[in-house]
Amino acid sequence: MPPGINGLDIRLPNERTVLARMRGTQDRIADAITTFAGTMLFVYLHAAWFTVWIAFNEGLFGYSAVWDRTLSGCSP
Repeated sequence: MPPGINGLDIRLPNERTVLARMRGTQDRIADAITTFAGTMLFVYLHAAWFTVWIAFNEGLFGYSAVWDRTLSGCSP
């Protein structure tokens, strides 16, 4: 049986363009988030943020700088 006869092998000549036009706003936003989350910049930013979080909440900058008292073990 030649390709295309059974209906499974039919392709649009510009299939990627058609599929790109069908994507919605949510798909584009999800792709942008996924693209950023897969970069080393994302890893570095999160490492820096958690370092700051831990440093402040361990009281390294004074106990008045602690904002998450459940982690630091100090009483209010």
